[in-house]
Amino acid sequence: MRTLVLGGAASGESDYAERLLSGPSTVIAVGDGAATALRDAPGPVLLTDLDVWAATGPGEDAVAQLCAAIAEHDADVVVVSREVGLSLVAKNQQARQEHIGRVNTAVADAVDRAVLIVAGRVLPLDGSPLGAMRESTRRRSIAHSASVDRPLGDDDRPLGENLRPVGEGVGFAEITAPDTDAADAARRLQEHSVGPRASLGRLEEIGIWASACQGTCPPRPITAPTVVLFTDAPTVPPTTAVLAERTGASVRIENVATTGDAGDALAAGRAAADHLVDAGADLLVAGGVGTGDDVAAAVIVGTLTAKEPVEVVGTGPTMDAADWIALTAAVRDGMWRTRGLSADPLALVDAAGSPTLAAIAGFLAQAALRRTPVIVDDLPVTAAALLADTLAPGAAEWWVAGQVSAHPAHPIALQRLGLTPLLDLGINRGGATGALAALPVVAAAIEVLAVTPD
Repeated sequence: MRTLVLGGAASGESDYAERLLSGPSTVIAVGDGAATALRDAPGPVLLTDLDVWAATGPGEDAVAQLCAAIAEHDADVVVVSREVGLSLVAKNQQARQEHIGRVNTAVADAVDRAVLIVAGRVLPLDGSPLGAMRESTRRRSIAHSASVDRPLGDDDRPLGENLRPVGEGVGFAEITAPDTDAADAARRLQEHSVGPRASLGRLEEIGIWASACQGTCPPRPITAPTVVLFTDAPTVPPTTAVLAERTGASVRIENVATTGDAGDALAAGRAAADHLVDAGADLLVAGGVGTGDDVAAAVIVGTLTAKEPVEVVGTGPTMDAADWIALTAAVRDGMWRTRGLSADPLALVDAAGSPTLAAIAGFLAQAALRRTPVIVDDLPVTAAALLADTLAPGAAEWWVAGQVSAHPAHPIALQRLGLTPLLDLGINRGGATGALAALPVVAAAIEVLAVTPD
C-alpha cells in the first residue's frame, strides 16, 4: 500500500504515518537523491519532508522520478507532506506554496490513497477505506544522513515515552529550592524601604530572587561574577572581553571537544561549576561559542517542547530561501534522530550531536545543586538549560534569563522554563553577550534592595 499523509503543523500526521508501518522500515528525508534511495531501500519506507523538498521548486523530471520510484516500490510506502496553506513558510516566499501544491498533487496520483490529518483526525481524500492502523513498534534508519537505529517503544507504550530512568547514571541529587523565608523577608523589606510592591517592577523580582538564592536579606552585593564560555575556540571573543571588563566579571574558557560522549561532556561541565563555586564565585554567567550549536539547540527545543521544525528555525536578513530550506531540513533530520528521547536528556543531547550543550547542561545543573545563581544567555545556553532542568528538576529556580535573542526558538525555550528575560535588545550573538549586558541590572537590583530609609 502506498499512502500520502498530509497535515498542518502539529496536526498529528507524523505519528499517524509512523503507525501505518510495522516492523523494520527505512526513513528517507526527501531530497534530490530520494528516488535513488527509495529504489535501493529494502522493505517498507517512510518518506518525510516532501514539502521541504517541494518548496525548492524541483523540476518536472525530478518529480516524475520520485513518483515512479514510489509507484514501483515492492513494499509499503508512506509519504508525509504539509498541505498547502496549512504549513508555515518564511516571509516573502509565496511561490513555495505553489511548488508544494504541485508536488503533492503529483505524488497523490502515484499512491493508492491519500489522507488529511486535522486535529489528530484522519480524513480520507480518495474515498478508499482507512483499514486498521497497525500500532506495533519498529526500528528505523535515517537514510538522508547518518543511519541511526533506535527503538520507539514497546507495543503497549505510546511513542515518546521514557526509554530509561531520567538521569540514569548521572547522579544529580535532589535540588534544594531557593530560601522562601529569605524571599518573604525581601518582600517585606521592599515594601518598607522602597514603597508599594511592584513600584520597581522587575528590579524587585530580581532582588527577591537574589535574596532567596543567597538565603539572606538583604542580599549581599555581587563581588565575584564569573563568565564561563564553553567553546572549542582558544580565545575570548572581543565583545565578551569588553563587556566583562565593564561589569567587573572574570572570564574562564572551558574547552569542549567537538565530538565525544555526552556523559563525559556533562561531567566536565559539572566539574567546572564545582571549581568556580569552590573558588568563591557568587554569580555565574553561562555562555557558549560552539560551532553548529544553534542547529542542535533548535533540535533540542523542538523535541522538548513538541514544536515543528519550521517553528524553531530562524530567518535572518542574509538568509535566502535555499538557506532556510537547508536549515529546516537539518533541524528536521535532527528531530527525527531525537524522536522519543524527550525524557532521556543524555540520549537526547547525544543524538542532537552537541557535546558543548551537554557540558553547559551539566554546568547549570551543578550550579543549582551548589546553590549558586546563574544568568543564562542565548538560545544554545537556554536549550542546555531545558536539558539541565530535566536532569535535575527544580534547577531553573536558580537561574535568571539575561536576554531573549532574535532566534524564534529562544522565547519558546524560556517560556517552557518559566523564565522572563531581563533584556530584549535583539542580540543574536553568543559568548554570553546578552547575559553580560544584563549583569548590571542584576547587580543594581541587589543594591536597591539593600537601601534603607533615612
